[in-house]
Amino acid sequence: MTKDELIALKKEIASLSELDEKERNLYLRGLANGDIQGPPVGYSSIDKPWLNNYTEDEIQFDIPKKSIYSFMKEMTKDFDDLDALGYFNVNITFKEFKEKVEEVKKSLVEVGVKQGDIVSVCLPNMPEVGYIFYALNDLGAVANMLDPRTNKSTQESNVNDAKSDLVITLDSVADSFIGTNAKQIVSISALNSLSIFLQSIIKIFDKSMNIKLPNDSRIINYPDFIRLGKGKKNVPSAAYIENSPAVIAYTGGTTGAPKGVVVTNEAFNAMIIENKAVHYDADPKDNALGMAPPWTYYGLSNSFNAYLCLGVKIELLPRFGPDDLGKLILKHKANHVETVPSALIGLMNEPKIKNKDLSYIRTIIVGADKLSEKTEKEINQFLTKHNSSAEVTKGYGMTEVCAAAAYTLGNTNSLSTVGIPLLLENISVFAIDDFDKELLTGERGEVCIKGPKSMVGYFGSFENQTNQVLKTHSDGSVWAHTGDIGHMDKDGKLYIDGRIKRMFVKNGFKIFPGEIETQILKHPDIEQAAVIGVDDESYGYITIGYIVPSKETIKDESELIAEVNNTLTKSLYDYEIPDSINIINQLPLTQMNKIDYRKLQEIYSKSQKQYSRKK
Repeated sequence: MTKDELIALKKEIASLSELDEKERNLYLRGLANGDIQGPPVGYSSIDKPWLNNYTEDEIQFDIPKKSIYSFMKEMTKDFDDLDALGYFNVNITFKEFKEKVEEVKKSLVEVGVKQGDIVSVCLPNMPEVGYIFYALNDLGAVANMLDPRTNKSTQESNVNDAKSDLVITLDSVADSFIGTNAKQIVSISALNSLSIFLQSIIKIFDKSMNIKLPNDSRIINYPDFIRLGKGKKNVPSAAYIENSPAVIAYTGGTTGAPKGVVVTNEAFNAMIIENKAVHYDADPKDNALGMAPPWTYYGLSNSFNAYLCLGVKIELLPRFGPDDLGKLILKHKANHVETVPSALIGLMNEPKIKNKDLSYIRTIIVGADKLSEKTEKEINQFLTKHNSSAEVTKGYGMTEVCAAAAYTLGNTNSLSTVGIPLLLENISVFAIDDFDKELLTGERGEVCIKGPKSMVGYFGSFENQTNQVLKTHSDGSVWAHTGDIGHMDKDGKLYIDGRIKRMFVKNGFKIFPGEIETQILKHPDIEQAAVIGVDDESYGYITIGYIVPSKETIKDESELIAEVNNTLTKSLYDYEIPDSINIINQLPLTQMNKIDYRKLQEIYSKSQKQYSRKK
């Protein structure tokens, strides 16, 4: 099929009505499972072979046309007596949760919040972030979700860009908003949901909890804010406006300043429909660790809102370290865990978990960074050894598509794959140097996503960069370009091979660091690996590898490096083999617990300067 013929076919498909599109998807499902005979065309976006994994009823689901909170209430109408949240041994039922949302709504109206306003919210995982988020959503206001760890100048810019008259923030970072144009700042203590007695005890033993607020007349504490609405009539829900902005959350900032990403009610609701279709082994009364931060879509949509809609209690964790996963699982007897690859290594190395029964763990979902085959095998063996029937599952997505777009459901959970497209998503691979050219199954290119969870666009000063990610193809369809290099197999499973921005050219050859890392990690004595390219006058770039040895290895550094080089010689081209491999105790991580490649660049640069001085 020529490129022009392919574009013509796509235009024809794009012109189908919503009903006809569902009928076509049912046909493709039959084609994929063998009920209907016929050859595929070889392009993932057209063949959709992954539909074989969904039922006919699921394919015909509609996205609810209502607010996020309205749909959440509908999904949880039978759960009032169940616990929705756990927070430092305080349990909050679904009924109490919804009552708190109504309280907050009344106070928000008293301070002047109305439909369409943007309110900035800067809180960690604590009950109040849920009350405030859903209250704003029910009023038709937009929640501008901010990271408390962000520097003051960026916070000021984010609030002023949003023209937020109201900021609701953790008391310890209230001073970050003094320089904003906000008319009112509500300050909340992390201890607010605890009893007054317990708050007093904690403040005696933990002096850091005795927060002194800045002297600013705009600041009001949360209890006083709630009292503003006491005795007032309940506030009706705002009129639903289709496809209107509902939430702003920010990218991780790994390739520049964080950008605000605007999504709709429909995006969150589509995530719930997709969650139902992946057949989680989750039941009401289960519990999950609330580790993903609420200022990310992964945390707010895929974790917080999704778990509540399933009736799963969320154990809110406002603060934890990268090695705390094992302790947290033991403490809460967690049934469901969403985490990152680096935390799994900490889990397996946790001494307190030795010989413990973990049969209560039913799902472990990993995202945000690549999970190596070696770690995947090890964590599955670890779970089996500790009596859990779970196998680690993987998800994939990006902030610009409300976080999740693919998942390893059912028998699609093979090593290295990040799964198949979620029910309502379309994923395919396009040429890196021609975004309009879709590649055949198995060919490597840029991974692109099309679906109902794609962002409205970037917010504020970054709005003009929206078309760098959301690109309109010749057939009129709009795809989110991820910047990831990957390929899809004949069954529709997606594999991520690296980042376009991490790819570099060495002596005329394209180098994909992810491939080299994969080969390094096949060595049994290597726990983690990272590969970077650094500037070189002769070759353009040279390749530098960093490895973290496993704790069990007894080999010295030179022996281990020699063995790794020997392994790579057998599996890579000469030009792909790193120019040097360095031992490091641990890889640096970003605030989102991803490998910090920029920091590795700095570490290498510093080591070279020290070497030059010694010479």
